[in-house]
Amino acid sequence: MSPQKGTAIVNKLIYKLLIIFILLLTGACSTSKSASQATTNSQQLRISNVGDKNIQDLNIVFPGTTTAVTRINFGSIDSGQTTEYKLIPGGVYRYSAYEYTLDGDNVFQAVVDWVGEEPLPGTWFTYQIVLDETKVQGDQIQLVNVLTDK
Repeated sequence: MSPQKGTAIVNKLIYKLLIIFILLLTGACSTSKSASQATTNSQQLRISNVGDKNIQDLNIVFPGTTTAVTRINFGSIDSGQTTEYKLIPGGVYRYSAYEYTLDGDNVFQAVVDWVGEEPLPGTWFTYQIVLDETKVQGDQIQLVNVLTDK
């Protein structure tokens, strides 16, 4: 066997091993995504207004599974009130964007960046929030705590 043929055989073997490794790695990643997706498809969130101001027409906004966002309406929440749990299709994150009404105006409080964020582990969550009208509009709802209920 010539040295060139020996090198070609070794190169083919390395190439085949590399392809097998990539296929195994890709399969492992897709399995873990499926398990994660199953968890996020069943996550529930409720909102507890722990402040002294009522919040009108509250929507919680999370990144969606595509380019669109997920908007969940919780309605108006009086001071000291906690809503019922609602299903969050794309999963509950450690923070969110908010839409609400203040003095008759619709307010959108955006999230600067969702890059690298993933849904929290768990299934049932409570966001404890407050409305602080002394802050700049668009930064008035504060997430005080995220509780993992289950």
